[in-house]
Formats: sequence, C-alpha cells, structure tokens
Amino acid sequence: MFHDTDEVPEPTNRLRRRHLVAAVAERVELDEAAAGTLMDVIEGVIDRNAAQHERFAVLPRAGTVAARPGGFVGDAQLTARDTHEPLIAFSAEIADTASLTIDQVELAVAIITKMVESAPDEAAVYVPGWGYHGDDVALERVWRQDQQELVDEYRKHPTTTWVLQCNPAKWDVFGFIDETGELPTSWSISRNLDQIAEGDRVVFWLSGRDAGVYAIGDVLEAPRLGHVDSDHLGDDADHVWEWFVPIALDLDLFDTPVLRSDLKHDPRFADEPIIRVPWAANPHPLSTEAFGAILDRIDEPTG
Repeated sequence: MFHDTDEVPEPTNRLRRRHLVAAVAERVELDEAAAGTLMDVIEGVIDRNAAQHERFAVLPRAGTVAARPGGFVGDAQLTARDTHEPLIAFSAEIADTASLTIDQVELAVAIITKMVESAPDEAAVYVPGWGYHGDDVALERVWRQDQQELVDEYRKHPTTTWVLQCNPAKWDVFGFIDETGELPTSWSISRNLDQIAEGDRVVFWLSGRDAGVYAIGDVLEAPRLGHVDSDHLGDDADHVWEWFVPIALDLDLFDTPVLRSDLKHDPRFADEPIIRVPWAANPHPLSTEAFGAILDRIDEPTG
C-alpha cells in the first residue's frame, strides 16, 4: 500500500539525510535512534538489491537517472515512485530487521519518497542508498556547509590527535579510492598501540611531492590485528603490517588538501614530528595548536 501524505516538511535548498530521518521520526512517532536504524536498513536493502532490481538504479528525482552496479537505465523520465514500488516489496524484510510494523515502514518510505520527489530542482538532495544529487552549484554549497560544520565541531571538542601517514608509492590510495569510491576505513600502525584510543582524532597525511593533509576523521576502535589490502601495494612496499586502527575519515580534503609546503612555515606546525621526522612509524602525535593551524587553512583556503 502506498501511504500518501501531504504533511511533510517544506523542502529547502538542502535536503539532508538527517532531515529525512527527523521527518520519519516525527511522522511515524519513532525516536531518532529508531528512525536512523530504519534508514540504515532501507539503504541496506537498496544496496543489496541494486543489481537484481533495475529500478533501484533510478535516482528518485523526476527526470534524473544514473548508473548503479548491475545496470544502466537510459533516458527515461522516472520519479520517486519508481523507486518506491520495489522498496515496498521488501516492507516485511525491512520491518523485521528494524523491529517495526509493515505499516510503519510503508509510511516511512512514503514520507522519504515525497520529500525527495518534491524538493526544488535547484536543491542538493540526499537520495537514500545513493548520496547527494543536484546541480554543481547546489552540491558545492552542501559540501562547503558540511565541511564548515565538521570544522566547527572539531574546534568545539578538542581531543588527542594523531597523524596517519600514507606513502602512495607503497600503497596506492588513489587507486583504492577510484575503485571503491570510499576513503580508507582503517590504517596500519606500529607504535603507540596502548595510547591511541576510540574517540581520538586522526589526520590523514600523504607523503610525496604534494605532501599534506588529505582527510580528517576519528578513531572508531582500539588497534587490532589485521592484514593489509595487498591489491593496492606498490612496487616499493617492503613491509607487511599487522596492527591496524579502524577510522572514519569524515572530512574529505583530497580535492583541496592542506599542503606541507604551507604548514611548515606556520610556527604552530613547524616543529611537529611529521615535519621533523616524517620517516618515523605511524602514528605521529599532533599538538592541539598544530591541528588548529590545519583548521585555519580549511576555514580560509589558500590559492
């Protein structure tokens, strides 16, 4: 059954995942955690079934189509309801996984569908199972807003910070990103194993000609034993790493890195271990002042 609802929030120039979750929480009468879990389950269903159900390949924006693994939908003019129908086929699975009723799931899907479908053409819209979509101006605006929110959050909540250095000659991080569409979710370390901890901050640093900060994130868990992704090992790799730390790199700076050539002239950063002894093993400690120097350059990008 398709639940039609006119009582959805007025669309703005930015429809984010959290807006969808908040609307579902309010209209389906769930707490935020339960609504977030429901969204996770819905997106999981979309991801798992994209190859089998061609209509999952369609972005739920009128007139918008795109490829997903498993097939390409051509120039059809399709709407959110084209994605809604196959999702409804999984209502029972979603309800069981999220510990909700089928009616709750179908109402949630209807709310999400209507919000995405009714967003203005000029808006940047979060499409469940796909991510943000919109024109270049809208997407740039969202990226800038998200970046600023993260920087503000980092400033408000200082914590222990580590530099995790990647040598692209030893491990092809660019190839990994091109193939997976994601930033690394763990990194090798060989010292300070008893000091780096969940909740610490990490600065992802690339060495080489354009050395510098390429992402910032957080430590998710204490270090653990693991195996390196050998598919992306470079010819110069001469070490088999054993200890890894799970990380979430939320602030992606690969298009606008904060370069070593700039940071080394800042007195807050010039004496940091990553500058003085860059050949030392991961992780490198980073002072609060040095981290502030990085954030200042994200706030006011140079060049």
